[in-house]
Amino acid sequence: MTNKEKYLLMFLGGIIVVAIYWFMIYLPLQEKSRLMGKEIEALREEQTFLALEYANKEVYLSETLEAQNYVQRVNDSFPAGLVQEDIIYIMKTLEDTIDSLTIQTYSIGKEMVVVQNIDEESKTDENTNYEQVIQIPVSVNFETTYNDYKQMLSFIQTYPSKLSVGNMNANSDLVNSQVVSTFDIFFYALESPNREYEPTEHFGTFTPKNDSVFRPISSLGIHYSSGVRAGEIHEVDDLVIGITSINSAMDTVNMYRAGQENLTKITADNPDNEPIEIHVSQNNDSYYYRYRTRSRTYPEDYSIGKEFVPGQVIDVKVISSGRYDAQDTSGVNATLINDTDLPMIVRVEYEDEARPRFNVINQEGNVSIIQ
Repeated sequence: MTNKEKYLLMFLGGIIVVAIYWFMIYLPLQEKSRLMGKEIEALREEQTFLALEYANKEVYLSETLEAQNYVQRVNDSFPAGLVQEDIIYIMKTLEDTIDSLTIQTYSIGKEMVVVQNIDEESKTDENTNYEQVIQIPVSVNFETTYNDYKQMLSFIQTYPSKLSVGNMNANSDLVNSQVVSTFDIFFYALESPNREYEPTEHFGTFTPKNDSVFRPISSLGIHYSSGVRAGEIHEVDDLVIGITSINSAMDTVNMYRAGQENLTKITADNPDNEPIEIHVSQNNDSYYYRYRTRSRTYPEDYSIGKEFVPGQVIDVKVISSGRYDAQDTSGVNATLINDTDLPMIVRVEYEDEARPRFNVINQEGNVSIIQ
C-alpha cells in the first residue's frame, strides 16, 4: 500500500470518528441540553407562580376555611338520612315547645328527590358517586293562639335541621281568639355514599305506659253526637270514664271531669277489674260530684265532693275498647250512686260486646245505662 493510500485511509477513519462523535455524542448532548433548558425555564416559571401563591397564602387559607365552614353548615342543616322516627321526634319537640299547641293528627307523605347530582365518570355496575336532596312533607292541622302560632313558625325557621313550610292556609277564629291553620312542613336530608346515616334512638327504650307519642287529648268526651236515640236528652258530658287494655299506652282506667282532664283526672292500672265509684249528690240547688278507684279519690276529701252545674241530666260517658285476646282481662266493677233530683245517663261507647269491660255491680237512684 502506498503512502497516498495510507493517508487516504487515515483521513476516512478520521471522518468516521468525527461522524460517530457528532451523531452519537454531540447531537444527543445538544438535545438533552435543550430539553434541560426548557425544564429549567418551566421550573423558573413555576417558582415564580409558587412565590406569588405563597404571597397569597393567608388569603387561600382563609378562603379554604370559609369553604370548609360552609360545607359544615350545609351538612349540619341537612342530615345524612331521614326516617319516620326522626320526623315524629321533631313534631313532638314542636308540640312540647309551644304551650298552647296540641297536634292531634298529622300525616307523613312520600319521600321525593328534589335535587340530584350524579358523577357520570364514576358509574359502574356496583358503585356510583352521587349526592341528592330528599324531601318528605308532613301535613298538619291544629288550633292555637296567635302568639304561639308565630312561635311555631319561628321554631320551624330556626330549627337546626332544614325545615320549610308550604301550602299554608290560616284562618282567624275571633270567638275563641285562635288561629286555625293547615300547612305542610317539609323535612330534608342530603344523601350520598360518602355520608353515612347513623340512626338516633330519640326515645330510648320505649315504655308504653309513659311514652305515648301524643299528649292526652283534653277535649276527649266533650262533644258527643252519635248514638242519641229519639226523645233522649243529651248535653255536654259531665264525667268521663276511659277503660282500656293493660297492653295499651294509657292506664287501664281514667276518670275525669269533661273539659278539665288535667286538673281532675285520677287513674288506675289493673290487669283485672278495678273497683270504681261515681257519686253525685245535691244540697238544695247545688250539685256535687266525686269519684274514686281502689287507691285514689277526687277530690281528696271524698266526703264533700266538687260542685258543678249540670244540665237537665247528669251525663257520664264511658269510653271502652275491644279485647286483645283471652288474656286481656282488664275492666271495671262500677258502683253508680245518684242522690240528686236529676237522672244520670251513662252512655257506653266502643264496648266489647262479648266480654264487656264496664260492669255495673251496684247502682242507686235514677241511673240509666245506654250502650
